[in-house]
Amino acid sequence: MARHFKTDLEEQEYVEIDLPPQERTANLLFCIDKSGSMSGSPIQSVCQVIRAKFQQSAKRFDVIAYDTTITRMTTGDVAQKDIVAGGGTDFVQPITAITKFIKDTMQSTTAIFMTDGQDSNGAGSRALTAAMSELKLIAGAMKARPVTIHVIGFGDVDRDFLNKIRLLGNRPGVLVYASESRELGANFDRLFELAESERCVSVRIGSRATFELTSADNTVRFLTSDPAIVEGAAVVVRLPPDTAEHTSVLSAIDPVRAVHRARALDLILPETEDVVKDIIERLNRLQPESSGDAERAEVERTVDAIRDRMMRHINLFTRIRLEGATPALKMMTEALKHDARFGGTQRDTLDLRMYKNASDTAFFMRNDTDKVLRDLQKAIDAPAWADIKRLADDWVCYASKDDFGSVMRTFHDNYLCVGVMVEWDDALVVSQPARGLKLVRITDTVVSFAHFVRAAAAHTDSNGPFEMVGQTPNERFNAVVPLFLNEQHMKRVRILEGVWLGTLFTRNALGYHKEQEVGLLRLLYDAIRVSQGSTATTRRCQIVKELEALCRFLVKESEGFRAAYGLPRTRDTLLSGDLQCRSDSRDLEVHMMAASLSGAASPDYLLAVYYEHVRRETRQGSRKTSADNETLVRRLMYGNGEQKITKQVSPEVAGLNEGDYLEKSYEAYFYDERRTPIPLIPETSTGIVRRVIIDADRSLVLQHAPPVPEFLKVMLRHLGLDEDFIESTLSSERLRIELVAALTYDMVPHGVSLTTVLAAVDERLQGDPNAAVRFDLSEEHVMRVARKLADCVSLACFAGLLRKYCPRRCEHFLTEAVRLILDNPSQLGREKLEALLTNRVGFDVLYANQAQAALDDISWVPPPEISIGELRSFVGDQRLAEIERANVVAGKVRLRRYRPAGKITYVGGLHLPNGVTFTGHSTGRPVGLNRSGHGNANPYFGTTFPFTGYSFHGY
Repeated sequence: MARHFKTDLEEQEYVEIDLPPQERTANLLFCIDKSGSMSGSPIQSVCQVIRAKFQQSAKRFDVIAYDTTITRMTTGDVAQKDIVAGGGTDFVQPITAITKFIKDTMQSTTAIFMTDGQDSNGAGSRALTAAMSELKLIAGAMKARPVTIHVIGFGDVDRDFLNKIRLLGNRPGVLVYASESRELGANFDRLFELAESERCVSVRIGSRATFELTSADNTVRFLTSDPAIVEGAAVVVRLPPDTAEHTSVLSAIDPVRAVHRARALDLILPETEDVVKDIIERLNRLQPESSGDAERAEVERTVDAIRDRMMRHINLFTRIRLEGATPALKMMTEALKHDARFGGTQRDTLDLRMYKNASDTAFFMRNDTDKVLRDLQKAIDAPAWADIKRLADDWVCYASKDDFGSVMRTFHDNYLCVGVMVEWDDALVVSQPARGLKLVRITDTVVSFAHFVRAAAAHTDSNGPFEMVGQTPNERFNAVVPLFLNEQHMKRVRILEGVWLGTLFTRNALGYHKEQEVGLLRLLYDAIRVSQGSTATTRRCQIVKELEALCRFLVKESEGFRAAYGLPRTRDTLLSGDLQCRSDSRDLEVHMMAASLSGAASPDYLLAVYYEHVRRETRQGSRKTSADNETLVRRLMYGNGEQKITKQVSPEVAGLNEGDYLEKSYEAYFYDERRTPIPLIPETSTGIVRRVIIDADRSLVLQHAPPVPEFLKVMLRHLGLDEDFIESTLSSERLRIELVAALTYDMVPHGVSLTTVLAAVDERLQGDPNAAVRFDLSEEHVMRVARKLADCVSLACFAGLLRKYCPRRCEHFLTEAVRLILDNPSQLGREKLEALLTNRVGFDVLYANQAQAALDDISWVPPPEISIGELRSFVGDQRLAEIERANVVAGKVRLRRYRPAGKITYVGGLHLPNGVTFTGHSTGRPVGLNRSGHGNANPYFGTTFPFTGYSFHGY
């Protein structure tokens, strides 16, 4: 059957034609580069793929290993012994060998040509050109017998040459590229799958329109602007080398649904970034209709695959803009154009979790999973069979009497389960699977999945709700959960996950949804929890052990669970206290379950989860007026507000020889701005009175904190801790921070962390604390601070000094300090300038307390007094380029830089523009600024510009 619809993609027609069944008959030939540069992991990764494929199918394919000579072997030989790499590269040898192979067999041929280098004789050598011409001639003379050459490039390869190689057959091949060994093995595996499954298709529509196509599934799809594509046109399909013709009539697709539009978008090969963005916009507008679960699932999978491919395109376009069109980036871009051709292969053999229509009597599509399951069964080696035999007597289906060994040996699509009784919430089980299933009880009955399915299929609703009687009359169950048992059994269970999850949650094989894995985890967690204790039987303990192993596998390997909950990343985020990455609404109870089942639960993690619970509950309950929230925040930070300070002129100013004590005071100030560092220069109060942030009042914060939730109390009991462990152990200061942050911010500003959030909120409530203090900016004082910035022996002290004396990262102190650092090169000096350029000191943000200036989003650009060439030479070309690239990718901005009033002159020890001087007092203002009083030491923060690099000062 042939169908079409007219797209709005440059007026192209989308056509899809169902293909008749045909077994693939083409020969497979592998040409593998074994030159010296392939030695080690590259050649090993290729041999590993060949070995795995041979063990699965036992099929022997021809292999040509080449350097400056060729060695003929089979995949069976490679499975026994790895290819040894060494020598140069002469492409004449493998191309001549491919030609000879085709002449000798005179059959359809698919070759996979792999190389990691360039011809020792040059890509344009006369011998190589002659060899390629002969292969092209022979392949062209065999149009009735398809010849396809797929190409894998690895490392430093010639893109244009490899493109010529893939076009030497009478059907175009695929070009893929790998930049490292693990990618090489994965790409070789993908091409192996494609070569085994893809068929060539010749299509004629009407009297003259002909198309030479390929397909890896039972449908061929393509886009065309040919005027012959009209409703009622005759369609003739031939599958070379078979000469039989299959005819049909082209019909219109009506209605055109989201699945058809998604398939059409999957065929586009974007050449520009604008086309990529247009495709993404179209994807965002696609809404699957309620025309069946299978179709909805296909739309979701196709859209995800296209979006992933488009994001890789955007990444490459961005890198080309930043790094230039390097040969490697050109190669990656070219290879990405061929990625969509793998779609059919991925649909049939890789994406095994498929939705099924409820009316489908089969629990899975045999043509999707049968081959994979049989190959998996064949791949079980002798030690694995011995392990299965050892477990056989302990695990027997109570009804069919098939033991574990019999199940694994006799069947390739059956597995052992434990019976459970569950309750379904029909309103939630489909829309919210994680909450739609409730455990009633777990049994000690082991049953094969095949037996359970047969019993469920034989049940009729007239007999009441479906239940099975277990190994004792008192044990009844209406659902099953697979057991782990061993790795080979779990692989089988994993492949068929879409089947048994659908059966468990929807009572028919509707299939996989990531939330079902979360729901399963809840179910298993409850089963394990209720089965623990002194009353548990020996059999129950065995079953619980297998369920725990299944849970650990789910937490570690499950794509759905990792996508929904990502335990390691989330656990690290919670433990770190990072306020920036905690805006999601994922279920904390599930995190706690996962941590427990994977052995990651600890008292520290329980506290971290509680702090996150506090944040969420406080935000949820703080939907009162902002005035109410602010009143509570003020109480939490300032208490009754009686403690106030007025900044005074410091009577004693530190000398530069006070050493460690002075530096430690600025280190402490960097990590906690409520600390008072030793002043370096006189400070003058502006008369502003500020409230003081007091120590956290434990009784007050506990009064306003939500109680410990039940799921944490359960975990406390599980770990053998007292139920008041959290209340007695938590930090009053940390709890206050969580409350203040939740009450103040809907989303915590970038750069605000646990150590700076109180200072940021204080600035929000009382204004910039630096506005209450002005410094005496005489030449002597500016140079004193600048020298300390240049000479301090720790980055934390450098950061504390900047926070104190350069709160806007632009003051004269900073300009002079940078000059001194540049004049006295050292490793520490480089690290100080890198801290300025990246706004980072280790893992801490250098400037993080600017509630309005948001300095973390502003890239520091040296003032005109500092030569970019000097900076580049000091930091290093490569390092500065890395920082520059990172700031561009992060979307940072820059402030306006002001052109000096005249030539830069050295006045009284200070580098100042001509005519710019200091008055010697903080109440004065440098002259030579713009009309608004702004200059490079006092820029205007209201206007920013995109950061494009350090080569432009931005006047």
